[in-house]
Amino acid sequence: MIRDLVFSGNPSGLVWSRAWSDELDGVIQRIYDATLADFGQLQSIALIATGGYGRQELSPYSDLDVAVVPTDEQLPGLDTAIRALFNALHAKLSAELGLKVDYAYRVLSDAPGFDPTTRTGLLEMRHITGNPHAFESLGAAFWETFSVGDFLIAKIEERRLGSAKTNSTPFVVTPHLKEGSGGLRDFQAANWVRLALGETTIAGPSLDYDQILKIRNCLHLLREREVDQLTHLAQGELADRFGWEPRLMMTQLHAAMESLHRYWRETVSGIAERSFALADNVTASQGKMHINSGATPSEAAIGVANAIALGIRRGKYEQTLQLGPPNPGQALRALMQGEQVIRELEEAAVLKVLLPELTETKALLPDDHSHIYTVFEHSVQAIRNLENLPPFHAELYRRIQDKGALWLATLMHDVGKSNQESSHSISGEKMVHQMAERWQLDQDRADAVGWLVRNHLLMSHTIRMRDVAQPETIREFVSQMPSIEHLLMLTVLTWADSNAVGPGIWTSAQDGFLQELCERAENAMRSESPPIADAEVARSMLRRSLKHGQHSETEVQAFLQIMPAHYVLSTSPDDVLAHLELAAMAQRGQIVVAFSPNAKLGATDLTLAAPDQPGLLSRALGLIYALDISVIGLRASTTSGAQPIALDVFTLSFGGGPVPPSTGSALKQHLLSHLDSDDAILEILRERGKTIDVKPGEAALVYHFGHPGLLEIRGKRGRGMAYRLSRIIAREGWNVLGARVGQWAGQSTASFTLTGPGGADLMAEDIRRAFGE
Repeated sequence: MIRDLVFSGNPSGLVWSRAWSDELDGVIQRIYDATLADFGQLQSIALIATGGYGRQELSPYSDLDVAVVPTDEQLPGLDTAIRALFNALHAKLSAELGLKVDYAYRVLSDAPGFDPTTRTGLLEMRHITGNPHAFESLGAAFWETFSVGDFLIAKIEERRLGSAKTNSTPFVVTPHLKEGSGGLRDFQAANWVRLALGETTIAGPSLDYDQILKIRNCLHLLREREVDQLTHLAQGELADRFGWEPRLMMTQLHAAMESLHRYWRETVSGIAERSFALADNVTASQGKMHINSGATPSEAAIGVANAIALGIRRGKYEQTLQLGPPNPGQALRALMQGEQVIRELEEAAVLKVLLPELTETKALLPDDHSHIYTVFEHSVQAIRNLENLPPFHAELYRRIQDKGALWLATLMHDVGKSNQESSHSISGEKMVHQMAERWQLDQDRADAVGWLVRNHLLMSHTIRMRDVAQPETIREFVSQMPSIEHLLMLTVLTWADSNAVGPGIWTSAQDGFLQELCERAENAMRSESPPIADAEVARSMLRRSLKHGQHSETEVQAFLQIMPAHYVLSTSPDDVLAHLELAAMAQRGQIVVAFSPNAKLGATDLTLAAPDQPGLLSRALGLIYALDISVIGLRASTTSGAQPIALDVFTLSFGGGPVPPSTGSALKQHLLSHLDSDDAILEILRERGKTIDVKPGEAALVYHFGHPGLLEIRGKRGRGMAYRLSRIIAREGWNVLGARVGQWAGQSTASFTLTGPGGADLMAEDIRRAFGE
């Protein structure tokens, strides 16, 4: 084969590679002449080599990058001629020689849209054959549309990722000869950077470069395929085949790689002192950025973002920005570079032109005391969170298609607080659409940003006030979701927003509820049928899925039959079996207290099973309050029948985490000793200085009528609200089916899912009468 003839004799680097490239040039020239002669297109098309083929540095099994460039893309018969040329090249190069050939079709009108990867390949393009004018015209268009700042950032990031994926230092035992630190790519990328900066004379391949290329060529021949990882086995085989001493070979290789890596580092460190264009009308000179008068806001934004990425210091900002709508793609790309860029844009007075709605909130104080930042600073902190998402939310972010909409919504979600005429969510949505009109933003993106701003509190409100395991909660929530994309964006926004309020505001329990809400909602949206709402259907499904173990099917069926609808609709099969055992003990007159870790919420679940009696739930909450334990959630159930059993599951935290064993033991002892005595519990609370009764004006109540109803309460921050309110509920003889308790916006928040005596509906007037409103 041709390859075997070229790569024979003494091993070499550049000599071999250039001979191989020359040989392939001849093959391609002959195919070109023979194919296009039939079409009369010889004077209309140029064939060029790009990438490693353009540099004439092909290794034996390197990919071959070839591009066709026409002088006129409207020429009659051009498509047919190019198709015939590609087919002929494929038959010879791929089918016969076994080369992987990457073909490209380049026209001058595409030049403004060339991405950094395409530009890298064209940076060292070489004319093989055909019309030289087409080749020269492409070169001119290439440089006329070349964005130096963008290209430099792309190459630095490319090298960072390449070395992180392979080897981040030249001194590894099994180096990657191409992409690793000190590999061929370090030298190549350094020269690409120098060419982009305008150097007309750059260093040619050194002896060190030739040494690495030589070993790579030999490794390709040894393996008969493209491979660049120099393994232990390959080192020994190369030494045997070419008569090298293994240790000397690796010593020389490491020295060569160190030299190439030093050349890359020196090139990058010198960028800051060069003069070049960071963006249109934004330049870097002697390590400082300068925004020229007449720059558009979006040009200035891109320039600032590129300067920060390249370590260029701030110059004096005395520019007068050109008025008019910004380029939304450029502006958003700059903002999505993150917190540091946004702060620099604000300092440079660029942000006030792009987003005056945001900068006007720089000194605006929030309405509640839980926020420790002004509105502007809170929004920037939320952006910081967006850059540092934990695994669950990072995966959601990865799946989001329009990440730009999420970034804009994160910046704009609280701008409505500057308008006191309506809720800040509604005002903010209106301001988003004003911004979108000013930016001439795509309508779909504008609508998505507006929706996110209007609904940015929806998920936090849902997890605070509703039981996310209940099908009705999910149905109601999903009815407000336009798409799964909106759900993903809203979940991430909720996390970023909530964690920017202040320390201790967002807990692991809240994050667990948020994740559960997102997962249940997505499952419901993907399902062809809504979540099960029929209790009998749920009972039947539970019976079929349960592994009965020591309990007979009759026992399981009997237990499920006496449990209320909300229980069977929201309880897992494993929990049902555990509860069956506890309920059986309670039916024998015992009070049963069982603790279990809730790893997902970073909390502790307490299951209490006991013969039911009036006020039992309230007394349990009182004992929990007495020991300074926080109630995060509660699901209360009572069996039907002549001897009802209370089966209540409390989700508890202590100091923001699980309940310590000693505290849990104390609580268990209190429950077993005092659960049937109001007086004993009141005495314990008074001894510990706890507030027992609801004080006038302590809580604001909102009641949502339903089957059951939902009572939402907000009051002063602190523990004990659940207990104090439950005393009133017990006095009225109402039934608590579930509860959420927490802290939000500087206040205690709670919600109770309620029915009246015997399961009757509660009316708003019942609530007002009971709470003295």
